[in-house]
Order: sequence, then structure tokens, then C-alpha cells
Amino acid sequence: MQAFLQKLARHQRRWFGRWHLWLGLSAGLITAVVGLSGSVLAFREEIDAALNPTLFGVPAPTGVARLPFDEVLARLARQQPARQFYSIRYATDQPGAAYIVYGKKRTPEWFVNPYTGAVLGQRDREQSFVGFVLRLHRTLLLPGEVGGWVVGLAALTLLLLTISGLRLWLPRKWQHLRAALGVKFGASFQRQNLDWHNVLGMYSAPVVVALTLSGVAMTLSTVIIPLLYVLSFQSPKPVAAAFTSQSAYRAGVRPLAVAQALAACQRAVPGGTVQRLALPQDSVGVYQANVRRPGAHATGHRELVRLDQYSGRVLFNSATDVPNLGQAYLSWVGPMHFGTFGGLPTRVLALLGGLMPAALFITGVLIWWPRWQKQRRRPAPKPAVAKSPLSPVPAAS
Repeated sequence: MQAFLQKLARHQRRWFGRWHLWLGLSAGLITAVVGLSGSVLAFREEIDAALNPTLFGVPAPTGVARLPFDEVLARLARQQPARQFYSIRYATDQPGAAYIVYGKKRTPEWFVNPYTGAVLGQRDREQSFVGFVLRLHRTLLLPGEVGGWVVGLAALTLLLLTISGLRLWLPRKWQHLRAALGVKFGASFQRQNLDWHNVLGMYSAPVVVALTLSGVAMTLSTVIIPLLYVLSFQSPKPVAAAFTSQSAYRAGVRPLAVAQALAACQRAVPGGTVQRLALPQDSVGVYQANVRRPGAHATGHRELVRLDQYSGRVLFNSATDVPNLGQAYLSWVGPMHFGTFGGLPTRVLALLGGLMPAALFITGVLIWWPRWQKQRRRPAPKPAVAKSPLSPVPAAS
């Protein structure tokens, strides 16, 4: 039995080793780019505000309330009468943070003083540093949906690399475990590099797995969300209808004012606060709002509410139309991926976790390259010379 288990372990190590090597070489660079960009995005709001200090807010005056969304949009419309607006949201949750108003197709974006309605500035988000990093992280700058699928597959590859790497790291004997948990600093460069590869991969595995799984869930949400309905023994039709629902056009009827739509959204989620409101873009478009639930963390759960623009009828409300598994998805996948659920400590963990694919790719290549060079220099074995059947048979002595 022991001999069988040893043979099985050797077979597993060879099998995992091959997969680990070729997956790492083929997708390692992609996972490194996605991870590095994710590290930047862990502090994207602070970075964006630091690069654009005049856009993201003003000192909060004492005793002055923020203007409501409808008043901000009305004042901006008077300043930009030829523009059509797409949505409005808070830039951050900090006091004095600007409102961000998006134009049609979400570009350009205006930054608006939340107390006076004055425009602080505007920009094309796609051309900003954080906008570039976000597109790099989500799509690798590839067109259409191709980039999203490539990133999703790369995330799955990173998960397989983590699992196979842990299997390869496990020492054959438990008495060797202590040595496998650290780096032998007095050894050669190649040995230290191998130790760093193993140690970084082992200690970062829980964070990398959490970031990877949440990233896959976000990238493949069109597949994940219907699956959650099925696992909850419910039909996925409501979620499919949610994003295709339209307002029932009524000739001669004026759409709801923004203030009325905001009130309807808050009635749909009692006590909630509208964090973002998207406006109807045509005669059958809908109002769509992200509403923070009462008591939710600043980066936690948001309910999605869609309204008929004429009647205010609720077409979709994630608070009531999404099963518990879907609620968990909405509550945790975003905060888990960017590390925002636990404040600064978890954001730092997300930043460090994003650095790991690059570190493991570099150390992995440094492990593989000398071995590959050694195999190339190794002379090919000489082919065996077959004996001719007509060769004389040596006489017996």
C-alpha cells in the first residue's frame, strides 16, 4: 500500500508539474498584467483624486446640505443645453465629494460642486489614468467582449496555477515542512529564487484564490447570475427580463421628473439612499438606480431598481426579485474583489495579492530558463545501430 501511495504521489507531481509549467508560461504574462492593474485599482479613488485634486471635491461648508440629484441635473442642463445626460453619481462617500455626471455613452464626465452646482471641470474618462488601468484590468484593451472573456479565462488559469503550485509545494515528508515554509538565504541564487517562488505562492494562495474567484464571478456574470437562480430552484427569466425591460410608451404623457423617480426608487428600498441614477435615453428607456440599503457599509450592498419612466412602476427590484444566493453575490463579489469589505487592511491585502502573479511569473521563468537551456545544450542520444540479419554469427568457443 505504501509503495502504491508513493507511486501515486510521484505521478501526481509529474502531472501537476507539466500543467503548472505550461499554464504558467502561456498565461503568466496575462495574469501578471491583470494582477498589477488590479493592485492599482485597489486604491483607484485615492489615486484618481490625487491626480485630479481640483475635480473630485471641495471643502465641505458647515451647515450646508448637498444639492439633490434633480437640482444638480437641472442646473447643469441650463449650462449645457445641447447635452444629453446619461447618469449621475457620488464621486466618493467623503464630505464635500463632487457629483459626477456622465454624458451620453458615458463620455464626457462632468464634476459638479455638490453645494453650488458649479462645474468643477470635465474630462474623457477613457483617457484618464484610472480609466486606462480599469480598461486594462477588465479587457486588456481588446475590443468588444473578447477582452472580458480573455481576462476571465486567465483568472481561471491563475486558479489552476495556484492549486497545482500548492500540490507541488507540499513536501514529501512532514519533517521537511519547516524548511518549505521559509527561504534559505545562504544558498545559491537559483535555490533562493525557487524558495521565494514557493513561499510567495503558498502564503498568498488564500488572497489570490479570493481575488480570482470574485474576478471570474464578475467577468462571467452573465453566466453566474442565471446559474444562481437555477441553484435556488427559481427560473432565471426575471433577471433576463430585468435588463431588457422597457417603459410602456404613452403618447402625449410627460415622463416622470427626476425628483419623482428618486422618490419612487427610495420607496422601493425603504430607508435606502440613491447612490447613482441612470436616466432614460429614449422614449422606451427606464430609470435605473443603485440604492444603498440602510446600515450597509459604504462599499457594500447596492440594490438595483428599474422604473417605467412614465408610470414609475417598478420593473425590477433586486431586493425582492433576486434569491438569497444572488443577494450574496451582489453583496460580496465587488467588495471581495477590490478588498473594500474590511477597510484599509483588506485593501492592502488586495494590493499585495495583485502583485503576486507578476512576482510568481518572474521567479517561475527564472526557474524554468536555466533548465530549458541545459536541455538544449544536452547532446542528443546516438541512435542504436541495428544489426543486419546477414551479419555472421560469432562461433562458439
